[in-house]
Amino acid sequence: MPTLAGGADLDGDGIDDLAAAFHQNQLGPSPGSVSLIPGRDVWPTELFLEDAPTILSRSSDQRFGVSAALIDDMNGDGRAELLLGAPGHNGPQDGRVYLVFGADFGPGDFVEDLVEQGRALRFLDYAPQSNLGYNVDAPGDVNGDSVPDLAMSANFSGVEYSGESYLFFGGADLAARAGGEPIRLADEDARLIRATGD
Repeated sequence: MPTLAGGADLDGDGIDDLAAAFHQNQLGPSPGSVSLIPGRDVWPTELFLEDAPTILSRSSDQRFGVSAALIDDMNGDGRAELLLGAPGHNGPQDGRVYLVFGADFGPGDFVEDLVEQGRALRFLDYAPQSNLGYNVDAPGDVNGDSVPDLAMSANFSGVEYSGESYLFFGGADLAARAGGEPIRLADEDARLIRATGD
């Protein structure tokens, strides 16, 4: 079952787009994928995604694409960004969340390559093996600085594995950090709100 996300303009044409994330089956490892569906004035009655721009993962154990959200333009290029969860496969694992900056994507772009090319960045668990990326969301601009913020959760973190949610304040500086070291949530307390269970 795909995860659908929308409500923002990835390709900068003034029409909101969709992302359909097909994550791997929980019963066995397989790479996930995210197909990008451009918005349009007239839609067909059927839509086939074989030739759609697609973001893939080389890893078979990330559960890449289990969660997805479209984030309003964060870096000022007129394109929305894509937030993708990869919490890991079955039980406590090191999860990650990818922030992919809006661009023209091909039929098979690997998220690992996008990170190396400076077109995406990676967030890592607040605590080890927390399954960060179980959920991601686009909360909007919740601190009034005119920059959209990010929300993500880890289902094996917190007290007795009750889970945690994180609000990460966005900023144009994130684009400059793409291609560099991953962002460890535990090192970002100045721009992170952490909500944990009882």
